[in-house]
Amino acid sequence: MVLRRTTPRFVLLVISLFLLVACSSVLPVTTKTVTHTTSVQVKASAPTTLQMLQQRPLHLPVLAPGAACPTSPEKRIDPRLGIVQGNGPAYATIGTETITSPAIFHYADAQHFANGVDTQGWGGQKVLWFINPSYHGLVLVRGHQLDGTHEIGFDNASSPQIMHQLVIDTSVGGSPWPNSSGYTRIQAPGCYAYQVDGTNFSYVIVFEAVVQN
Repeated sequence: MVLRRTTPRFVLLVISLFLLVACSSVLPVTTKTVTHTTSVQVKASAPTTLQMLQQRPLHLPVLAPGAACPTSPEKRIDPRLGIVQGNGPAYATIGTETITSPAIFHYADAQHFANGVDTQGWGGQKVLWFINPSYHGLVLVRGHQLDGTHEIGFDNASSPQIMHQLVIDTSVGGSPWPNSSGYTRIQAPGCYAYQVDGTNFSYVIVFEAVVQN
């Protein structure tokens, strides 16, 4: 009689254990995954030095109608460089042989520049830029007419296409100072200004453009 009462209990216990094991095999197991990341957000790449310089707005002087062109003074900062304009560390030589006021930029008009071949209405003159060796980095030059609507154009031997900015990389070097030569392109005589931007400076150079063929 004792065996008859204990056997069903034993069988029920075995069945219960079997069902428990079967159910646990299909239950989802929650695990914690640890990953190592530097950031959970996707960040846009930082702008390059050139992009930051290009984003600076032009701050050219406003010239009243009929006012004289307020040209930047010419000076000598090194006997090897000739006469230059600019506050530094970037200086422009516009081809004058003596210090004059106002500073005159003599250029050939579109009919005479490069013998008038494919000038697209742009005249010009060669300008040499010198950078003080104490400055390391890029220099961005842009410009516009102060008494009119014309932009300043730029080109050089490596890229005859007219551009509206000049980028100077001081790592290229040069003697006696790092330098860059190219052509400033003009469409009409008048009062113009370069804006010269570097990582820690921004200033303008004003000149008067006069046709001299």
